[in-house]
Amino acid sequence: MFINHSLKIMNVCYKVFGLRITNFLIESTVGPLFISGQSLQQLIEDVDRFKQQNIKSMCNYVAEGLETMDSQEYEKFCNEVLQSIRVLSQHTKGAFVQIKPTALMPIDAMTSLSSAQKVYVNDFLKYSEKEFIDIEDIKISLN
Repeated sequence: MFINHSLKIMNVCYKVFGLRITNFLIESTVGPLFISGQSLQQLIEDVDRFKQQNIKSMCNYVAEGLETMDSQEYEKFCNEVLQSIRVLSQHTKGAFVQIKPTALMPIDAMTSLSSAQKVYVNDFLKYSEKEFIDIEDIKISLN
């Protein structure tokens, strides 16, 4: 149940309690289950601890698109990701780094792409009444 409703709960908490209190609550309750830490040093320590237990690590950047395209924020984010990759690759073997490409896109660009996708799916593929579309549906529409 928590997993199914966690995003809604987080959004309500951010609105009611604000950023600081909500982040504190997450970090002191379920956060340690999912988050290594807020620094590269904490990440390395956790990767090492897991490695001793023969557990491989996958490092994910939790990020969404930028409110607006801000080149300084974008550059800062890219530098942090590259630094993490460098440090992890030099320090340990068998750790993975994952990043969502949409984390690098402005939200308004993602909104435009989502709208274009709806037009494509509904108007061109004629699947507005279907709940799910699989690859076979797309192959048939291209023939």
